[in-house]
Amino acid sequence: MQITVSWSAAVDLGGSASKTYAVSYATSPSFSDEITISVSDTSTVLSGLNPGSTYSIRVKVVTPDYADGSPWSNLLQALVIGKPG
Repeated sequence: MQITVSWSAAVDLGGSASKTYAVSYATSPSFSDEITISVSDTSTVLSGLNPGSTYSIRVKVVTPDYADGSPWSNLLQALVIGKPG
């Protein structure tokens, strides 16, 4: 199963114009099972998700000048609906 996630482009943080986005998702509210991916676009597809599971998803921008990135976005929660593959 999969979820498509999209967000608005980050505002100019100053410094380098080069930026990527860290997208983190987990089924645990504490993010103990967190998976983080790096993408250059303002959308991505999270795949391999478990039907019936609720995922918490967050995004932050990372630039060469801000290696730790911006603060995380507000959480988005999504329930994956469908039959197991």
